Amino acid sequence: RNLLHKIFSLEGWAAYVTPCPRDTMLTLRYPPASQVDSSAVPQSSLWSELETALEAASLPQNQIIDPSSITLKLRLQQGRLSFETPRVTSSIILSSLKFKISRDQYERVLQIVDYIANFEGVDKFRKFRPTVLVAGNAGRWWRYATECVLHLVRETRERNRIDWAKVKRFKHLGSQYTELYKRKQGVQWLPPLTKAEEATLQELHDEMELEHIKWFRKVAYSDLKIDTMQYETQRRLVEERKSQRKGWMSWVGGGWSKQ
Repeated sequence: RNLLHKIFSLEGWAAYVTPCPRDTMLTLRYPPASQVDSSAVPQSSLWSELETALEAASLPQNQIIDPSSITLKLRLQQGRLSFETPRVTSSIILSSLKFKISRDQYERVLQIVDYIANFEGVDKFRKFRPTVLVAGNAGRWWRYATECVLHLVRETRERNRIDWAKVKRFKHLGSQYTELYKRKQGVQWLPPLTKAEEATLQELHDEMELEHIKWFRKVAYSDLKIDTMQYETQRRLVEERKSQRKGWMSWVGGGWSKQ
């Protein structure tokens, strides 16, 4: 059924949190301006402390998750997508899971999360940041602030820009797919697909994203529901008119026969 199976195994997996001095975490969060250029970072006491912490990470008292084995099984669809089978199926098998954390480790985890969040927010401005102290270099730091603001403006403008060519093409593909898919359902009031149109429908199916296909199929089914109601109403009206005409003709025929 064009399914790809993958297995990943990991033995002795564990998680550690090593206590780290609070002033070290503060230095990590707010690095000196002279250390912004990563190519010129000296081997200071900060990095020595980090290396020492990494060496001590494997100590049993620093474990928050004990060593265990993990097996990850994946099943992926290949080729033509099928809506009857999930696109990705995964299962995780753990031999055991023992979790423990001390108050000091919990505080360190919060500090690490805070550092990462701050790093992601500041990293995009790092290329503008001067490598000199603020004292005596106010002009360069004011220019840094200006570049940060302009970068945010350009980023917002780029994010909010609408590519109308892509919007127009998406609308065209959606309308074409919806109409062809409606005709594929074999309803009485629409002509069946030709072989060329079936090939076109398959090309659209392969080109579009799965979520878009699901959305346009919902639109097609909604349109078919409305079309079915209108078709049934018209068919009922035609049958009523036929029955009325038949009754009128029989009345006229009966009158002539009596005369």
